[in-house]
Amino acid sequence: MPRVLLIDDDRIITNSLRVLLADHGYTVRVVNDPARAGDAAREFQPEAIILDLEMPGDDGVLVRDGLELLPELKTLCPRSEVVVYTGTGNIPKAVRAIKLGAYDFIVKTPEAEEVLLTLQRALEVRHLREENQRLRQVYDAHVGPHAILCFSDKMRRVLDLAERYRATPDVAVLIQGESGTGKELIARHVHHDETDYARPFVAINCGAMPRELVESELFGYVPGAFTGARAIGAPGKIRSAEGGTLLLDEIGDLDLGSQVKFLRFLEQNAFYPVGGTEEQSVRLRVVCATNCDLEEAIAVGSFRRDLYYRINVGHIHIPPLRERPEEVIPFALHFLREFAERFHSPFEDIHPDAQDILRSAPWRGNVRELRHTIERIVLIEEGPVILPSHVASLQGTTPSHPGDASAPPPAATVASPAEAPLPDEDLDLEEAMLRLIERALEKHGYNQSRTARYLHITREALRYRMRKLKPTP
Repeated sequence: MPRVLLIDDDRIITNSLRVLLADHGYTVRVVNDPARAGDAAREFQPEAIILDLEMPGDDGVLVRDGLELLPELKTLCPRSEVVVYTGTGNIPKAVRAIKLGAYDFIVKTPEAEEVLLTLQRALEVRHLREENQRLRQVYDAHVGPHAILCFSDKMRRVLDLAERYRATPDVAVLIQGESGTGKELIARHVHHDETDYARPFVAINCGAMPRELVESELFGYVPGAFTGARAIGAPGKIRSAEGGTLLLDEIGDLDLGSQVKFLRFLEQNAFYPVGGTEEQSVRLRVVCATNCDLEEAIAVGSFRRDLYYRINVGHIHIPPLRERPEEVIPFALHFLREFAERFHSPFEDIHPDAQDILRSAPWRGNVRELRHTIERIVLIEEGPVILPSHVASLQGTTPSHPGDASAPPPAATVASPAEAPLPDEDLDLEEAMLRLIERALEKHGYNQSRTARYLHITREALRYRMRKLKPTP
């Protein structure tokens, strides 16, 4: 039940209020001696305080002014809401009390409903304030600056650079790094503003959008702009991010036609919705991210050079985990504690030999892969220590040392696909093409630009073939 502290030297008033509040489910403590108000507040820690502004005492001499007592109460009980009450001739004094931190005031001899309603609203404000504080802590822990774990000088330099770009919202920022390095976390670090949590952060994955829908997703559309369009239209991601940050993840997958229109938006801070004739302007921060080499994409003709220069004003490169091996074990221990708590597992440490294996693994999926590895171990293995046998599968992915008896023999020279023997049965050409494309993608770490160059085709042609060919069963 909510705790309410009544501070008034008039026993008749406090007795009346105590009965009223107790009947409506409040736990009430009364202080008739203002000199004891501080001690009572410190001990009782009420959710709300009802304070009389004038307490003259039995002889009519002012014992203690409520305005003098209010700051002390707010210091002792910072989470409490204070409601003051005073005579009709002292409204200006009540207004001063609100400026000092009181929630509201009530004129003396109020109706019971007025007391209950004011107190209820004060407690609701307290609840909303605490909920807001809790949500801010959750935000900071999961997507704010505290969500980024940093155990190396390389990553500290990345965070320092992100904070410098945070102060220049008109500068476009390009974040480059392999998959799993945390590009979106760094983008959120650039966006983060402790003074305004309401600013929107809108992320869109360019590679996940069908080409025919890219423009409507970005710029929105007016009613009737195309078949299947909503009758009321749609604002688009750019409009939704107004005043905040727009993240274009995998910007290298944006088709050339959309690149032209996005470049115009960056230059003009204005755009036309699909099917619209009225230009709309918007102010926001633009952050782009990619795991591919955009200069290679420019060389093969799949990315515009002028757009590259426009989005690459501010640049952040996130080094892969294999280039900061000193972070592997701190990350692993952090994930171990996280998943052990989540899954109620006894795991609490990593054997030194297992640490060596973790440090020497290539981690092509970077921090994301390491996190999933630890999660899988905690789920299926027995604790309390991660053993070398738990991570033995990672040894096969590391380069062997010279002279290692277990090192695999060098691979034999492989004939070109054109010289490979043909099967006796019918040959499915499309299936064979898909297998070759998949092997080429795997060979180049699923980097489409390098794969296209390896196959001597354009990146657009590669993506065309990937869409046309049937998926793997």
